[in-house]
Amino acid sequence: MEQSPRLRGPSRSARILGAQGKIVSLAEARDPSFQIDGEPNPFTVFFPISITNLYTATIYVTALLVGPGAGWTDSEQNVATLGIGASARIEKNNATRATGCEGTNETITVRWRYRTGSYAGPIIGFDDFTFAIYWELISAGTVDDTDSFETAPTDGTFDGWAMTENPGAAAGTHWFRNASYYVNGAYSCELRTSALGDWINMAKTFTVGAGSRAGIYGYMKVGTSGIHVVVITTALEVQYLILIGTAWKRWGARLNPGADNDVTIRAYGYWAPTGTSVYIDFIRVVRWA
Repeated sequence: MEQSPRLRGPSRSARILGAQGKIVSLAEARDPSFQIDGEPNPFTVFFPISITNLYTATIYVTALLVGPGAGWTDSEQNVATLGIGASARIEKNNATRATGCEGTNETITVRWRYRTGSYAGPIIGFDDFTFAIYWELISAGTVDDTDSFETAPTDGTFDGWAMTENPGAAAGTHWFRNASYYVNGAYSCELRTSALGDWINMAKTFTVGAGSRAGIYGYMKVGTSGIHVVVITTALEVQYLILIGTAWKRWGARLNPGADNDVTIRAYGYWAPTGTSVYIDFIRVVRWA
C-alpha cells in the first residue's frame, strides 16, 4: 500500500518479539524552514507524531532527541499512554534550541520509545524520525511581501489571496476577517470548514527579488486540535501540516529567489464531521543575499 504523501514512516525501528507490527507510528512529511525571530533563548521546538497501539497491553510513550548536537537541551519526556487499540496524535515539546542557529540547516532525529507497565517500564520497541530543519532570522533578510489581513475580504480575494472553496460546502462564504485571534494588527484570516471533507483554498503569486534563498513564513492556529490537514504548496515543496494543540504555531516553506512564486494554502476538514476553523496571520515572503 502506498503511503500518504502527507505522512512519513520512521527512519529506523526496532521491536521485541511479539510487538512487531503491533505499534505503528507516522509523522508529518515536512522538512520545514523555520523562523526564530522573537523567540526566547533558548526556544521550544515541537515534534508531532501519530501512533496506533495494536499490542496486547497498554504502552507508555516517551521521546528524546538522538545526538542533537551543540545548542540543544533535551531530556526524555513522558508523552502519552495508549490503551490497547488506541490511536493518538501527540507531540514532544520539551526540547529547546539556543538562538544563533539562523542560516544553518540541521538534521534532527527524535526517538519514540514504547514501554509497558509504566513510563519507567521495559522498552518493547522504538521508532526514529529524522527531519532537516532550516533555521532563519527574518530580520536579517529582505521582506518582499507582508499579509496581515487587516482589510475585509471582497470579491473572492483577501489581501491579494484568491479564495475558493469546495462546492460541496454549506452555502455562504467560508473565509472571514477574524477579530478574536490575531498575531499582527487587529485581525487574522479565518478559514471555516462546515463538514467532513470540506476544503478552503487560498492562492497568491509572489514576486521574489534576487538572493541566495527565500521562503514564506506565517502563523497558524486551529479551533479544534488535530481536526484539519493544512497543505502548503510552493514551487519547491509541498507540506502537509496536522496542527496539534490550539496555540499559534509558526510555519515556513521554501521559495525560489529571483522569480515569481505561486503559493497555495488549503485547509481540509479531515477528521471532524462538524465545522471548525483555521486561523492564518502575519504571512511574510523573505529573501536572503
